Amino acid sequence: MPYQHERSISLRLVGIGLAVTGLVVNPVSVAWFFGRPGLSPRMFVIVLVAELFAILLGLGMAGGRRLRVLSFQGLALAFPLGLVAAAEVALLVWPGVYAIEDMRHFSSWRIWPPEMGRDDRLVQAGSHRLYRPVDTGVVRINADGLRSPEPAAKAPGEWRIAVTGGSTAWGWRVADDETLAAHLQRVFHDHGLIHVTVFNFGIESAVLAEEVALLKAFRERYGIDEVIFYTGGNDGWAMFSKWTGYRPQSHKGVMSFLSQLSTVRAALALASPAVRLPGRPSVAAHSLFKSQVGGALAEAADYCRAGGLACDVMLQPWVHHKAPLHPRESALRDNSNRAFGPLGEFLDHHYSQYFVDATIPVHDLRHSLDGLDVPVFGDMIHVNGQGNARIAEEMFRSLRSSRAAAWGMR
Repeated sequence: MPYQHERSISLRLVGIGLAVTGLVVNPVSVAWFFGRPGLSPRMFVIVLVAELFAILLGLGMAGGRRLRVLSFQGLALAFPLGLVAAAEVALLVWPGVYAIEDMRHFSSWRIWPPEMGRDDRLVQAGSHRLYRPVDTGVVRINADGLRSPEPAAKAPGEWRIAVTGGSTAWGWRVADDETLAAHLQRVFHDHGLIHVTVFNFGIESAVLAEEVALLKAFRERYGIDEVIFYTGGNDGWAMFSKWTGYRPQSHKGVMSFLSQLSTVRAALALASPAVRLPGRPSVAAHSLFKSQVGGALAEAADYCRAGGLACDVMLQPWVHHKAPLHPRESALRDNSNRAFGPLGEFLDHHYSQYFVDATIPVHDLRHSLDGLDVPVFGDMIHVNGQGNARIAEEMFRSLRSSRAAAWGMR
């Protein structure tokens, strides 16, 4: 009897300790401990479920018969949420299981700031969008809403370049010093062109028309002399979606939060209807380009010509274009082919339209990542810092012959 009594006391003490630990170790305290304003959706769910299970299990161990029954009923009800959290832990340890996105080779993938996943991170500003100013240590958005340093007074002889585009130009899942603009800045400096300054005018999901609108809004303030429209992907995806009738599901509230979890995204993808193929990709790409992208391309050319800007269009690569592919990238390509059918073929036809009667120089960077035997793509279009470094080098090489005099190269 004394042994059983001591064991009962010990069990209750362990239960109390477990419950208290669950109360103390919660999403708010974990974020505070690591000096973060909040946790990513994945880490929030993992920590919250661990807290819930610790509290319920602790109460069951420390309480009487009735409390024990209630606590185990609570554990049974929370079991499905526990499975989701366990799956997210598995994907955190081995993200290659989920082949639509694999960010293991991105240096910032574990520390990506949750602020950059919020729905309200972007605000509409006329015909373009801007970010809310923030400094997370990984991503800094200036007072103008751009991921760039604020412009200082222009030095004599300084040449300023703006890189416009969508999330690939902006730098999705890479730190400030790994963005395309940051790497291009290094390339210029490595060639002794220290008077060249590169600004990041990228905005997530921006199409060419929005790139032109943003350029018009900030060209004078930043003293821009040259523009690189790093583009093609978002317009191509928009045209593909219009052609096939594919519409990504839009979620609000709790579902907007849950849809950021890999397990939920996978389930939603499996439940989505198959992409319809209403005709030939070549015909669709041609007609859609003429009606929606051609006007923005002409507007960009006219604005550059009237403003005396040196302007070039750079067509960005997708995972479909790289050769050879690392096994991780092959999984990404194969999965996108299963989900979206002829997306790669459609993009190639879409890109070819940029060269038809173009009134602005167009450069094809689709194969700029060829020869890299390491993974650089984290999904169908976003690349890591190493990929951005290679693309920046190809940009410089493509522009050197026509821009050397303007850059002041000898």
